[in-house]
Amino acid sequence: MPRGVVGLAFQVDHGLHACHAGMMGKMVADRSLQSSPRIFYGWFVVAGAFAVTFVGFGSAYTFSAFIASLQRDFAASRGSVSLVFSVAGFLYFALGLVSGPLAE
Repeated sequence: MPRGVVGLAFQVDHGLHACHAGMMGKMVADRSLQSSPRIFYGWFVVAGAFAVTFVGFGSAYTFSAFIASLQRDFAASRGSVSLVFSVAGFLYFALGLVSGPLAE
């Protein structure tokens, strides 16, 4: 080190990148040692949860748009078709009582 320079000069390698302490003692990250950006796999979990929620709520709450076609296709009354939606909604929330604590 040149004479009259105050501070430490050292290099620490933490595996992903090197840190240099310059003349003022500030740490500067050297990103040149990183090979490629790593993928955070939590985003895949977020995307999967979004897709399941989107399809689940989408199919459950667009039921009323299909009542006329379900009546026609199954030759059922409006009450019978609505009963299926009511039972499905009840099961959805009743199973949530069981699956909620299990998920925690």
